[in-house]
Amino acid sequence: MGTDIHVFVEYASDDGRQSFSSRPEKPAWCFGRFSLSRDYLLFDAIGDGRSSQMRREDVRRQSLYSPRGIPADVSRPVAWEYYDLVVESQSPYPMFWPAHGCVTASQAQDRVARGKSHEGTIAQAGDYGTTDPRIWRAVSKDCWHTPSWLTLAEILASLDHHRLPIAERQWDFRAVLRCLAEIEQAIGPGQVRMVFWFDS
Repeated sequence: MGTDIHVFVEYASDDGRQSFSSRPEKPAWCFGRFSLSRDYLLFDAIGDGRSSQMRREDVRRQSLYSPRGIPADVSRPVAWEYYDLVVESQSPYPMFWPAHGCVTASQAQDRVARGKSHEGTIAQAGDYGTTDPRIWRAVSKDCWHTPSWLTLAEILASLDHHRLPIAERQWDFRAVLRCLAEIEQAIGPGQVRMVFWFDS
C-alpha cells in the first residue's frame, strides 16, 4: 500500500498580531506547498498516514495528536487542492475558484455517501469588505484521507514521542521544519502550522 503526503505551510498573519481564526471568512495565508519523500514512520507518527488505512490489529504506531481534519480557516490555495466547490447553476468567478474544481450537489452527495469524502465550507470575500462574504458548500476530493494540521512544537513533540530523530528523517522534511522555524521566529510561536493529508 503506497502512501503519499501532501504538505502545506500556512501562517496566521505576517506581523504576529492575528492568530488563526477558525472561521472560513478569515482564512489563513499559504506560504507554500511541499512535496515530501515517503517516510512511513514519520507519516504514522504525525498523522496516522498508513495506520489509518489498516485493520486495528495491524496498527503498530499511532500519532501523538489524533488527526484533526482540515482547518475551517484553511487558506485558499490549500482549499483549491483539498476541496471541490458544490455548484448548482452558475460557476463562481474564476479568480475565486476554478471551474474544473466544481461538482454538483448530487455528485457531492454521492461522494459523501461512499464514505470517501466529507463536506466543508469556503467563504468568498465580499466586495472589498462592503458586503458579507458568500459561504459556499464544498466537498473533499475522494482520493484524500486523514487530513490534519500541527504546529512546529507539536511536530517536534510527535517525533520525540516516537523516538524519531530529526537527523534521520529525509532532507526534504528537515527543510520544512526549518521553514516552520524561520516563520515562527519572525512572527511568533503558534502563528504557523503544517497542514497535510495523505493519499493511498
